[in-house]
Amino acid sequence: MERIKKSIFFLSFVLIIFWSYKLYNNKRDDHPDKIVIFLTKEGEEKPYIAEKELLLNDCVCYFDYNDNRSSVLYLNDLNKVIEKIIDTNDIEELKILEFCKDAALQDKIHYNPSLMMMQYRSNGQEITFALDDTVFSYHLVQKKLIKEIENYEGGQYKWTNSGKLYYTHYEDSNRKLYLYEENESIPILMYGDICNFVFSESEEKIYFVSNYVKNYYGFGFELGYELGEYSLEDNRMKICKKYNSGNWILKCVDDDYLFYVNTERNFWGTKVNKVYCLELQSGRSRCIFETYHLVSDIIIE
Repeated sequence: MERIKKSIFFLSFVLIIFWSYKLYNNKRDDHPDKIVIFLTKEGEEKPYIAEKELLLNDCVCYFDYNDNRSSVLYLNDLNKVIEKIIDTNDIEELKILEFCKDAALQDKIHYNPSLMMMQYRSNGQEITFALDDTVFSYHLVQKKLIKEIENYEGGQYKWTNSGKLYYTHYEDSNRKLYLYEENESIPILMYGDICNFVFSESEEKIYFVSNYVKNYYGFGFELGYELGEYSLEDNRMKICKKYNSGNWILKCVDDDYLFYVNTERNFWGTKVNKVYCLELQSGRSRCIFETYHLVSDIIIE
């Protein structure tokens, strides 16, 4: 009888520890801290490894990184747009509202700063953002705000180094890829529902994440994700990899490697974010880093 009591006590103790740990991790899953991962080249067998990570524990919405300035751009928990210099940890609030004379636009920026999709231009001297039907640029040195493009109908957008603007736009309930050139929208990629895209270093190819319906259930469906490659030279497309994550971070290096993030669950049911390196020539993929934090960007040093 005494042995049974001890067994029951021990089992109860184990269950309490298990559910306490699970509850703690569920809370961590709901509000994970955001980090930026820095990769460095190691050698032939392991071309890139995770060298360090930058914790942004006050980050609500991450925007962009610029190599020339060695800085990141994000929205903090006080609803302020912040530029953080990585080498010195200096922080500056970008008070764009002070240079905007449109009262209606001021209100929209103030109440919806995370919708601006801010990003650096390649030179690091300007940041751009889209709001409603206009793309603006803000010069960090001259402190000037100007309109770049009006009657803009897109969503997520990216500039090439040559100044071309590619963007996603909803077409039949799915996001398609367009090129905005000389006040005209040119269809580029009409495949699937494009969640994110990046350019190869040569800017001859576009790599993208697209979602699709993986499984149907009685009351819903499960989404799957694809990594795809699209050639701007010959308009050819291929699917490189299928995976399960809803994390859409992508980084292409040397036109040889594509880094992406897959969210998986461990034995305890906790979300683990794993950074994978996909070798574009062989199609092989391997995990090079994992963390409980939410990976917001991958930087190559």
